[in-house]
This record gives sequence, structure tokens and C-alpha cells, in this order.
Amino acid sequence: MAAIEVMVVAHDPEAQQAFARALGPRGLAPILASTVKEAEAIVSRQFISLVFCFDEVPVVVSRRDDWERRRNALRAGAFGYILYPLAPEEIDRALELWCR
Repeated sequence: MAAIEVMVVAHDPEAQQAFARALGPRGLAPILASTVKEAEAIVSRQFISLVFCFDEVPVVVSRRDDWERRRNALRAGAFGYILYPLAPEEIDRALELWCR
């Protein structure tokens, strides 16, 4: 069975690699993009099951632990808000929400 492809959109290579290291052991294949435009090009060519995107939707990843920012992201349609530096349990929580 092929791994589920999950995209990480982040301009920071360190953040991309942190997600790649966290997703791989969970049986997920990380697809990395540096910009939303790059992500759109990838999505136009292949199916992506879930997208983690810094300060965009649907799962917002941010360095800011700010309740107002979190609330605004969720109101804008995000179903998750993850803090960076990454905590593996945050990815697990986002995956649980996605699977519902």
C-alpha cells in the first residue's frame, strides 16, 4: 500500500524537514513546497490528502502562540492550528481531526 501523501508548505527549510521527520514514521509521505504557488502547481498534478501550511489554511502552522490568531484561522476555515517548533502530538491531533 502506498503511503498517504501529505504536503507541507513552508518557506523555512528547517520547518519543512521537521515535518518530514515527524510524518515519515507515521507512514505518511511528505511532499514539500516553499510557496503557495508551488503547492498549487503540485496539487494540480497529484492528489494530496492533507496540507500543513504556515499561516494559511487548512492546517495553520505558526510560531505565534496567540489565541486571537488561532481563533481567526479557525474562523477562516482552518481545522487545526499547530505551534512551531513542532511537537509530534500536535501532528497526531491534526491527523485525528482530519480523519473524522
